[in-house]
Amino acid sequence: MTSRSSKTARRGKSRDRQALTRLQDAVRRTGATGGTTLGTLQSDVDSLDTRVTDVEAKASTTDIYWNHTGVPLSSEILYKYVASRSLQIPDDFTGSVGHIEVNPTASFAIDVTVNGSSVGTITIDTAGLFTFVTAGTTVLLTAGDVVRFVAPGVVDATADNISITIGALK
Repeated sequence: MTSRSSKTARRGKSRDRQALTRLQDAVRRTGATGGTTLGTLQSDVDSLDTRVTDVEAKASTTDIYWNHTGVPLSSEILYKYVASRSLQIPDDFTGSVGHIEVNPTASFAIDVTVNGSSVGTITIDTAGLFTFVTAGTTVLLTAGDVVRFVAPGVVDATADNISITIGALK
């Protein structure tokens, strides 16, 4: 079932595309000697094209973000996400970012699972740098899939306040 906001966004995008096509046709009809009119129309076309591209990009991406305050416990589920629609998480979590307030004294590896099967690892090094690795492919989620972010079996007692945003595609 398609949500009302998705339908509205598609109608708006369709209207923007139609307006863009009309402007492009008008620019072509004016020919190369249109002077200021041609420049104005081309500027309008460029502006509208940018708006349509921005809408399309925003409509095709979503973020899965979470924060864990405090030092995690051994094998603690740091966050659980239940997919409400089909999503794709790019290979090696491309577009994902993380932050930690207090760096671990040893590497801190978070296991990422989908429905209980490991699909990747997020490692935080002693400098607070994040490395995102998938099992070598795009992770495909369908509605109802459960994604868990699980702390290592032996945790670092200094790793504190972890925030992660996973970039996904609709």
